[in-house]
Parts: sequence; C-alpha cells; structure tokens
Amino acid sequence: MMADIYQKVERSTRSLAMKIDNASKARLKGMARQVYLEGFASLKNCEKVAQNGNQGRGFYIAKVVNKEFAEKEKENDQKKTRKRGKKKEKK
Repeated sequence: MMADIYQKVERSTRSLAMKIDNASKARLKGMARQVYLEGFASLKNCEKVAQNGNQGRGFYIAKVVNKEFAEKEKENDQKKTRKRGKKKEKK
C-alpha cells in the first residue's frame, strides 16, 4: 500500500520535472508556460489556449497579444492556404 503511494508521488514528480524541461526547451514563457504545466493544453497548443482561452471549458484568461506569437500564427495561416493556379482554358 505504501509502496503504491510512493510510486504515484514519484511518477508525478518525475512527470512534472519532464514537463518543466519540455517547457524550457520550447522556450515557453508567461501564461503559455502556466497553461502547459497545469495540463490545460498540450505543448503544441498551449500558446493558442493562452491567447484565446479554451472556449468555456473552465479556463479563462485575458487576451494578451504577443507580437512574436502573432507573427508566427500569421505565417502558419499563409502556409495553410494554398495558392491555386488559374484553370487552363480549352480551345
């Protein structure tokens, strides 16, 4: 019984240490880091959740626009939209 409790505490401590390490590697700061460490969002989505909140799922924050994040989002949106060529006209 005590071994089970000890293992659970050890696992959660190790998990938190790994999350902190991952957040540092991804250079997360401020609210995005907090969102990731508390488990509200995954590493890849924590910046979006920090920007917008999670649409009524119990986590609300003020919308703060980070200039670097806004530029990165704009670039990603441009990459997603494909530029399609003109259709060839039949003769």
